[in-house]
Amino acid sequence: MYKFKDFQSASWIEIDLTLPHEQNITFFWRHYVYTDEYNKEPNKIFISQKTYFGNKETFLVKKLDKGKINFPREISWIGLSGKYFLITFFPQQNVDTDIEINKMDKTKRAINLTPLSPQTSYKLKILVSPLSVPVLKSAGEKLIQTIDWGTFAPISKLFYEILVFFNKMFNNYGLAIIGLTIVLQIITFPLTFASLKSAAHMKQIQPQIQMLQKVYKDDPKRLNSEIMNLYKQQKVNPFSGCLPLILQIPIFWALFTMLRNTYDLRGAEFVLWMKDLSQPDRLFLPGINFGIPVLTLLMGGTMFLQQVFSGSLSDPNQKMVAFIFPIMFTVMFINFPSGLVMYWFINNLFTIATQFFVNKTIVKQK
Repeated sequence: MYKFKDFQSASWIEIDLTLPHEQNITFFWRHYVYTDEYNKEPNKIFISQKTYFGNKETFLVKKLDKGKINFPREISWIGLSGKYFLITFFPQQNVDTDIEINKMDKTKRAINLTPLSPQTSYKLKILVSPLSVPVLKSAGEKLIQTIDWGTFAPISKLFYEILVFFNKMFNNYGLAIIGLTIVLQIITFPLTFASLKSAAHMKQIQPQIQMLQKVYKDDPKRLNSEIMNLYKQQKVNPFSGCLPLILQIPIFWALFTMLRNTYDLRGAEFVLWMKDLSQPDRLFLPGINFGIPVLTLLMGGTMFLQQVFSGSLSDPNQKMVAFIFPIMFTVMFINFPSGLVMYWFINNLFTIATQFFVNKTIVKQK
């Protein structure tokens, strides 16, 4: 029996089968290829088919999440992927391939390989490997395309290369995440600063806006006109804080996807109780039967401090949201990989420092 958690490199298995006349080969699998206790995600199927672009032969990799599909053309390989591991079938003869995936019915998940010509012997190569970039690159056959880089794949790949660079420098993925966070903070500082500056200026003129709302409460048209004049006088653009946030969405989503899915963090230690950056943050103390998510709670605390420095707690209209927002994120992150939580925690510290700078300089000069 092969234990996927023990695999750190690719392992080839070659099978010679003797088949009765015109019999096919069927592989059934359970709902998950082994992942981890907290990372049980449904498997994905990948098919690599031979195709041609002009006169050039190549292989097109397709992903199948559910349904039933037939592949009559020659295939290079069939990959069954979990979160961290991949089983790849390499038919050594031409086969007709049927794949069926029913996520609700575990008995209806199968790969059928039917030889296209009558034969009694059949060879099949199977590759069991981690979803590790170096391992899949060395294996070739475009297996690298089975790694989930997310919607903003080019950005995710760039962040991965930076993460690996810092790990080679520090020999510690925890420090590598901190290094990557600092790089991203430097890159996005102008956007973050512009957003916080705009929000601070809007906060400053809120008393004047509220006064106008009282004076012109029965004249909406005049109220809108007076508010626009106030914006012009104070040189405030109410929408200037939104654009920087929108521009940062691809960056943060790409980083989120990369840190959440990368195999490199699996088993990577940082400091103290953080023994595996791919696992949720838990500190186990003697006499306590449950793990304490220390880093996750600290992350929630820094989000609360952000609300304090932004002045949201002093605004009656935003006070409730300012309390709920950190709690909601803390609950959401509680089972996320600790490496991702650490990034968010460090990112929050930089944001708080930027907000402090805005409050002490820009706002007082206004």
